[in-house]
Amino acid sequence: MDISKNSSILMICYGNICRSPMAEALLKNLIPDRGIEISSAGTHAGDGNRAEPNTIKAMLNFGIDISFHRARRLNREIIHQSDCFLTMEPEQASFVKREFHIPVERIGVLSAFHPDKNLDRIFDPYGMTIDDYMACAELINGCVKKIAEYF
Repeated sequence: MDISKNSSILMICYGNICRSPMAEALLKNLIPDRGIEISSAGTHAGDGNRAEPNTIKAMLNFGIDISFHRARRLNREIIHQSDCFLTMEPEQASFVKREFHIPVERIGVLSAFHPDKNLDRIFDPYGMTIDDYMACAELINGCVKKIAEYF
């Protein structure tokens, strides 16, 4: 996947209340005003749900306020607005490819950009402690730092 040729990146997780909003916020923070549209959605999100409190707290530790975030369920309209799709787990990538007929060259798993190439997914901290959310945010940050190098 040549991520540098994309003008819009969609981060995808399950509920769009933990991992994908963190990935969206962290990448936006690293590449502001570069003409890249960065957004997020969830394969099974409840439209309008707020980010988890620990997600908001974890992002505040990076100096980013996402208290305004509202979940969006992945749909065809959102898909058509995006060039590149990054999921948190391989199973989510398979689901998106299958359900929305996304070409393989336009979708990948975010963990592929992490410096530790043995990482195959970004774990879901949902329902865990703030320390788990922080660990998840650090993993995501390692990935998006690598992506930011392309822009």
